[in-house]
Amino acid sequence: MDRAGLIVTMAAVLMVTGGSTAAMRSSQGEGSAMDVCALLPREEASKILGYAVRARAAKRSDGPATECRYAGGTQGTVTVMVGTGTPKAKWDAFMKQLKESGATLEPVAGLGDGAFFWDAHRLYAHTANYQIAVSTTPSPGDDLAKVRANSIAMAKATIAKLKG
Repeated sequence: MDRAGLIVTMAAVLMVTGGSTAAMRSSQGEGSAMDVCALLPREEASKILGYAVRARAAKRSDGPATECRYAGGTQGTVTVMVGTGTPKAKWDAFMKQLKESGATLEPVAGLGDGAFFWDAHRLYAHTANYQIAVSTTPSPGDDLAKVRANSIAMAKATIAKLKG
């Protein structure tokens, strides 16, 4: 990965996590973290993706888990991350920063308050005060249109749960 790619990737991590564990607090109250695996359970993810998955919360060195990895054996892995405390203006500034760093962003219509694909494997969306990132690690030979459709479906399900 080149330096520009590393900088943009680190900016993405900071944007999703809010740069601190304080940004990872859920609406359940101070001190609790967003449990993405509970928000979008394995059974529901399996139904959306069309294959059985295992769900595992990703452990972070700087605080509680804010992401869930859905692994489907030979079908690859889908990771859903939710960042709390992300006003739309902050998210818009992040998207602008990505574009200025050379990222090619493709708008996705009808998903939250705004959404973009950054290549075929990363989808960023915003709704209310949340940023959702869906990244995929497809298997060799996977249909990229299907990978994108799965990313959109996982983001829509996550957004529905956050609004519900």
